[in-house]
Amino acid sequence: MARGATVKPPAYFVLPVGSDQPRCVQWPIDLRNFPATWSSDCPPVHHRGGLHWALGLGITVFDTVTETFRQMSHPAQLPGDMVLLFDLGGDLALRRTSAEYVTLDLWVLQDYDAETWAFRYRIDLRVMEASPPLNLSVKHDPMMAAINGRELLIQHGPYRLLHCGIDGVFLGNVESNDHENSLSQFAKRLTLTRHRLQESMISLPLFEKRQEDAVNEEPPFTILL
Repeated sequence: MARGATVKPPAYFVLPVGSDQPRCVQWPIDLRNFPATWSSDCPPVHHRGGLHWALGLGITVFDTVTETFRQMSHPAQLPGDMVLLFDLGGDLALRRTSAEYVTLDLWVLQDYDAETWAFRYRIDLRVMEASPPLNLSVKHDPMMAAINGRELLIQHGPYRLLHCGIDGVFLGNVESNDHENSLSQFAKRLTLTRHRLQESMISLPLFEKRQEDAVNEEPPFTILL
């Protein structure tokens, strides 16, 4: 970058469904010093009509109706680092990982308007009876996704996906059957992304037909992957 060059703050746009005219929205002034984040690194959690990011020492919320940003507090007992927001059975939840990457504390937002958080569970990987045993020498910030309000998927290391209860009880390893004849130990491994799929807001005849065919089938939790 040339000396004296002007660095412009990032611009953010809203593109409504069916429109070809994006609208520019203003990034909050109190977050001007925070760099723009890649959506792959910090995708938002959609909850109560807003998009929520865990940025800095609080939570940034974008209201999709008013198209404005605001700040929301997270538990006062927690520092701002090593935290991740996720949806836990319809509740907005927050996970904090210890500096050693061995314990995961789960908090749930009890009162959205009052911004009241409640501590729910601590998952300690050191006492988890996984098979094979976990390699705790792997220093990797574990990603997490909720299957429902009782079961979780935890990414431990780059190639280990755990299925466990909300209380930390090991329920199994999640592997792919597409490469069951492969000799590679990594071929069956699955990894979590930071994005979650949601049913489309637009109803299409093709999807309606598929829903009729699968009306009695239990949807697999692999939609989270």
